[in-house]
Amino acid sequence: MRWLLRNLIITGLSVYLVSLILPGFILSGGLKSLAVTAAILTLVTKLVKPLINLVMLPINLMTLGLFRWVTHTLTLSLVAWLSPDLAITSFTFNQWHFSALWTLIFASFLLSLSQSALRWLW
Repeated sequence: MRWLLRNLIITGLSVYLVSLILPGFILSGGLKSLAVTAAILTLVTKLVKPLINLVMLPINLMTLGLFRWVTHTLTLSLVAWLSPDLAITSFTFNQWHFSALWTLIFASFLLSLSQSALRWLW
């Protein structure tokens, strides 16, 4: 039970940080929507992501682990579809336009990075 609470807090902090950093990663609502999105992301990561990794295992082995980011992106797209308060949209940064797919890729990378850093700190 303690590990679940720890994962929920770390995931919630990571989602909040990414929503502050990335303009296309929009979390509408307040603390309740953050908690719901963190709970959905934690459950999808613990339950669905191992199945996605198992299906993607041959491709992941052939690319020497570089395909792992695709599984992170698929997981986050599933969370964005399940969570009513999370929106992944396109954004413009210094005359560069990034589509929603690039926002999803950047968000999955930043979420992975922030979760790893927070797990290391805690």
